Amino acid sequence: MNIETLPLTSNELEIIQKKYEKRYSKFKSTSLIAIILGIAALFTPPEVWNFLKVFDKKQGIRNLEDVNEYMFQNPTMIVIVILAVTSIIFLSKYIFINPLKKDLKEKEKIRGQFQITRIENIGKRVSEKLGGLDTILHFEKNTTKIKKHLFNKTDKPELLNAKGIIIEQSKHTGIIFLEKIIQNSINEKIGSELQEQFNQTKKQFLNKRELHPLFEQFKNYISKINIEELISDFEKEIDLNIDAWWTNSEKKVDLNSKILAILFTHRDLADKNPEANVYGVNEVNNPLQIVTESYDLGSHDYADGYYALPGITLTFCKELHKLDYTSLKNTEYEGLDWYDFDGRIELFDSYRFALKYALHKSLSNLEKRNRFNKINSTKPLHFLVQEYHDGKVTPVLIVE
Repeated sequence: MNIETLPLTSNELEIIQKKYEKRYSKFKSTSLIAIILGIAALFTPPEVWNFLKVFDKKQGIRNLEDVNEYMFQNPTMIVIVILAVTSIIFLSKYIFINPLKKDLKEKEKIRGQFQITRIENIGKRVSEKLGGLDTILHFEKNTTKIKKHLFNKTDKPELLNAKGIIIEQSKHTGIIFLEKIIQNSINEKIGSELQEQFNQTKKQFLNKRELHPLFEQFKNYISKINIEELISDFEKEIDLNIDAWWTNSEKKVDLNSKILAILFTHRDLADKNPEANVYGVNEVNNPLQIVTESYDLGSHDYADGYYALPGITLTFCKELHKLDYTSLKNTEYEGLDWYDFDGRIELFDSYRFALKYALHKSLSNLEKRNRFNKINSTKPLHFLVQEYHDGKVTPVLIVE
């Protein structure tokens, strides 16, 4: 859930102004009618009140006494009428006028991104009283006053299948300016595909027969990759690095530059101490793509100081260092060229997809906690993974 306060546009202010003028006109009419009815009640003959008692279905229970005088002759009744008229005028102004005045004064609106927990149909009678609104979207728990959203399913049938929605509404009166289905299926697809690719490459490697002994040992290591632990470790690291590095002015990072993408770049996973450093992309020649597959990032640039910042450590890949030529020295495999051996692609891809899937999940968790709000970024903000010297990047999360 993301909540932010934005300035009202000129068109939105005009909408509120027109509604204010319309409501104020009704308020004056209501106040005038209330005063007239109050005065009329004070001067209504006692015979009229006694006649009206005939229509009281519970007069036998109430056992009301006959009225013998005009209300204006009774001080208590004068006070009651004055209080009733005053209350009507005050409540009308408080409920219908004051919120509009606040909106016009503060000129702000709330933009919220909400996850839908359930959909409720409204009964026909209640729907008629609500001007045809017949369906309620209930949102996940949040700190705002926006807990649900009413709409007409005939006018907006697409909302029936929505999992999330973006709503822009005036701060005090709740006048809706925008309701848009969150197209977050892209992140669901990213996560689903990365998980599937990890499981698939892992299975393919484990099913390999007659692997070279150098690769055979990795069946045990790959089987022990714990995705949940990776997600937790990545989330903790990134959570700390956001404050300590990514948004820390003391680290000489240009915080005024709008970040288009956060790029996690790693070298060979078989390095001794592999890690993925972070680069803040602020310029691109080609538009960033909202896709699930890898693509060529093209020419791009980074914000000042926003390069090679701490991102995540990849200690779960440490076993791959056994394949490094330095590790093979003084062994029976010294000088062995294993690059074309069967299983190499599946082996390294298993680690790559484990990295990307766990990073996707950890970033998703942080996004739910609004941890990226501190980053001076555009919308959407792309989180990408790139292997050093490879022009292609893989999307792992797109924050809209």
